[in-house]
Amino acid sequence: MKKIIAMVLCFTFVFANIAFAADEVLTNEVTPLKFSIAEAIAYAKEHNYEILLAQIDEKNMKTSKNSAKDAESAAKDWYKENKNNDNFSSYKTRAGYNTQSVKNQEKMLILKNTQKGLSLEVSVETAYYNLSEKKMAYDIKKNTCEQINNNLEISKKKLAIGDISELNYKKVELEKGTSDISLMSAESDYKKAMMDFNQVLGLPLMQEVRLTDEITGFAYNVPTFDEKLDELKLIDSTYVQNMLDAELFESEKRLTKTYYGGSSDQYKQLLLSEQQNQINDKHYYETMEYNLIFDIINLNIAARNITLDKQLIDISKLTLDVAKQKYAAGLISEMDMISAELDYQNAKLKYVQELHSYKTQVLKFDKNVD
Repeated sequence: MKKIIAMVLCFTFVFANIAFAADEVLTNEVTPLKFSIAEAIAYAKEHNYEILLAQIDEKNMKTSKNSAKDAESAAKDWYKENKNNDNFSSYKTRAGYNTQSVKNQEKMLILKNTQKGLSLEVSVETAYYNLSEKKMAYDIKKNTCEQINNNLEISKKKLAIGDISELNYKKVELEKGTSDISLMSAESDYKKAMMDFNQVLGLPLMQEVRLTDEITGFAYNVPTFDEKLDELKLIDSTYVQNMLDAELFESEKRLTKTYYGGSSDQYKQLLLSEQQNQINDKHYYETMEYNLIFDIINLNIAARNITLDKQLIDISKLTLDVAKQKYAAGLISEMDMISAELDYQNAKLKYVQELHSYKTQVLKFDKNVD
């Protein structure tokens, strides 16, 4: 027992020094920055380099579209003077194939850039949830640690007058050391979550921040399978790309058949390529349906788990209240009291973790972000 206590005290000393050093680093910033979720998202969008680059890409794409139109006009003019030197590439350009290809690229760029913005929103909000969770875990464990410390002080007095054995006192002392280490670990997790949050927003890593939005329970109406599938058909980048490619392929088939003839090798090769594309497109569509089915199932399961975890908090709170009454009457030991306090702490932590996990699931599902 003495060796165990010595090890706990040793670890406590080491973690205390680590936490102290981290405190000195993180408190260099005098004024903490305060963020709601909306404010955090707005700040990130103004400072995220991928969003800034995406805006430039869209401007470049407009130039490419104009160039394709100019090339189409030039090809038509050239053909008027050089009909005998025509080729399939020039024919496709005159027919607007290249212009349509660039228009499709523009549609996909806009869609992907929209998804980048949504992905950033999800990243910020997820980091917000994580920081809120780690802060709450730290506060809960700090409060539990204080309660156990009070139990230790009472145990000291009881030991002095012979109400408890030295072994029982050592057990409480060991539990206090364990709770101290748990608190230090929670503090470390909290500070790491803050740095992760800062990194997503583009803030200095050591910047102190304060969250102003409280993460509370909520009800989410899960859309039907058909409703969500129709939505995915419009915004899933791979599916949309497949549909645009199929549309452009039809144009190429028509042009190839007109230029080379329906019995030409060039046209026959296109028909075989079309079969391959259709097989791949069908496989992706079925995978999209499959994933959607299980996304909806998992959302419903997660919502049910939150309800059960909330009930567990209520039960553990009632158990703790009864334990306090029994402890005051001398009917249970300090360790029984500590056990009830830890059960209540763990129930609250589990609920918070499940809630934040569910909100993240809903967020990704709603915004169609992986």
